[in-house]
Amino acid sequence: MLTQRELEQLKKDISVGDMDEAVDGQAALVYYWGSKAVDSDMRVLATKASMDETEARIRDGLRSKYARSGEKVTEGTIKDMTLLDAGFKKAQQAYFAAKKDSELLDIVMKALDNKRSMLKLAHERILLRLNPEFANKIMTERINPNILKRLDAENAREALRESRDKPELKITYPTKLKIKK
Repeated sequence: MLTQRELEQLKKDISVGDMDEAVDGQAALVYYWGSKAVDSDMRVLATKASMDETEARIRDGLRSKYARSGEKVTEGTIKDMTLLDAGFKKAQQAYFAAKKDSELLDIVMKALDNKRSMLKLAHERILLRLNPEFANKIMTERINPNILKRLDAENAREALRESRDKPELKITYPTKLKIKK
């Protein structure tokens, strides 16, 4: 089960905060939380096996008890008695706790993957602003054309705002050149 300290650390780890720190620590976070997720999955399997074993032991004990006494009971009654047994309830609670942690850590891994995507997009946007020609060359090879269109629109809006603030700047739009042969 995740401790309160681990849950607090988890909140810090999935937030972006400082960009450089987030980029530098991303691989370590994926490794740390990924190993926790694997451990949690193994704990789910172990508690499930323990719960099944406890259930089988209790059912066998109940069947033997009623067979010795000669009292006739149905399989449904034995099942109901098993579900009410304190040992089975304890094993079941351990399984549910392990399952909950496993599902939470699966969500954490998805959140870290989303964080990685956001960091990558932010990096590309910064690169685009610093060196548009180089960034466009790189991005056109790797990025979805819709994202490029959105970034171009953002840059055009920014240039338009700047031209309104500085009337001496004029925005020129590229035109198609016709080459005569």
